[in-house]
Amino acid sequence: MSCILLLANTVIKSTVAIEVGAGKNSQVEWHLFLNQFEHISTEWQLKKVEPEKLTFREGNKLVELSFYKNLLRIRKNGGYEPVLTRVIKTRFSDNEGGVDFKIKLEDGKEYCATFYGWGRQ
Repeated sequence: MSCILLLANTVIKSTVAIEVGAGKNSQVEWHLFLNQFEHISTEWQLKKVEPEKLTFREGNKLVELSFYKNLLRIRKNGGYEPVLTRVIKTRFSDNEGGVDFKIKLEDGKEYCATFYGWGRQ
């Protein structure tokens, strides 16, 4: 009986450690996305805000940040680049002078951010 309880205790501790680690990974991925997106979007001008898609102008080309399947991706020049994975829900909305991002990931965690500074067209 003691062996079974000792084994059960070890399994529970391992499960908790794995769950905590997975949560940290999604948080790290979210912050990496924020840094990357803030850096690459500095020259963009916001054209349109939709619940699952943002459209920008970069020079004379259009750029989209959109939710597709389980990805948040940037589409331009006929291709796309995934910038955030394991996404299950996305909501973009206008905010006085900026855009609110609300993203829910597969681990159930929801993240929010507001981006300011894109010139509107």
